[in-house]
Amino acid sequence: MLDISMNYRFPAGINYRVKALLAAHIEQHRLPADKIDRILGLADALGCQGRMSDLLRATVKQPALLRQKPETIRANIMSSAALFGIDPEVLIAAGLKHPSLLVQRPGTLVGNLEEIARLLGVDRVKLLKAALRHPSLLYQAPQTIMANIEGIAAYLEVAPERVVAIALKHRSLFSQRPGTVVGNLEEMASLFGLERRRIAAAALKQPQMLYQNPSTIEDNVHRSAAALGVPVAVFLAACLKHPQLFCRRPEGLAANTAALATQLGLAFAEVLSVGLRQPTIFCQKPETVARKATIVRAIAAALENPTSIQLLFAKYPTAFLMAPESLGARLEVALATRRPGRQPISLSRLLMMPKPALYEAMRDHGLPSSGP
Repeated sequence: MLDISMNYRFPAGINYRVKALLAAHIEQHRLPADKIDRILGLADALGCQGRMSDLLRATVKQPALLRQKPETIRANIMSSAALFGIDPEVLIAAGLKHPSLLVQRPGTLVGNLEEIARLLGVDRVKLLKAALRHPSLLYQAPQTIMANIEGIAAYLEVAPERVVAIALKHRSLFSQRPGTVVGNLEEMASLFGLERRRIAAAALKQPQMLYQNPSTIEDNVHRSAAALGVPVAVFLAACLKHPQLFCRRPEGLAANTAALATQLGLAFAEVLSVGLRQPTIFCQKPETVARKATIVRAIAAALENPTSIQLLFAKYPTAFLMAPESLGARLEVALATRRPGRQPISLSRLLMMPKPALYEAMRDHGLPSSGP
């Protein structure tokens, strides 16, 4: 046994690592012996002896954990899990990250979920999935969450349902005050010298902009422009076309562009030029684009067109963004047009063809089509 402050002795069976964690915790927070007993009891009750660091952090964030009996906390968790129809371990894991969840009564949690689902018009199961990743949804007042959604929607001039759909993927948005979101977007508009509506439109496509620090986003844009060797205004224009770029790491963006150039056998400047016209290119995986390039070249060859990647990439950049399945279908059509008596088709028309027209072309050539 290990003696520590206040003459406390650990019970048998506690490993050295846990003893060391508790000893440091006692020293830092000046805890009396009965609180250590409560922590150990809580670890047993929740079955998280192997996650003592997480549990200690949880008790600091939510001191009420040390005022309630461990068996009461466990009973609440088990009841809540049963009412939600989930594994108690899922709720415990969420609670260790958001400790307020562990001290809530089952009726409160379930009642909040039901009321929020009703107010937002969201399926209960879908909302629960979001809440387990952002547990404050379960203990924050439903009316407050609804007010947040409505306030943000009003500023963005969209229906609340659209903000709800975004929040289900970007869950912290449920807890963002409208004033905070408005302040972020207004500051960004000022920093970039843009109209509010343009920043709002970008944020709807890249919701991280709604809650990320504006100065961080400004820094991303300036450093990305420097990393790519282009003026800030030029890169900002690309960001407005593809708002995901506002939140990309500058170093990663430059490295990805260089890797794209290598995979395609092009100069960095050639990829950069195409990327600024079609900014989605910057966010593609180089290996994936290289595989698509092989299919695009095959389509060009089938139609007896030049197969230079330099030419194809510069002239038809959207083709390199298509799903491989879509490109494969276009290749089948290209090959089918070479049969005797078939109507020829231009490379430009085939690569730019919308899906309905592609499916029709496949049927015209007797090819199996999964489209309508």
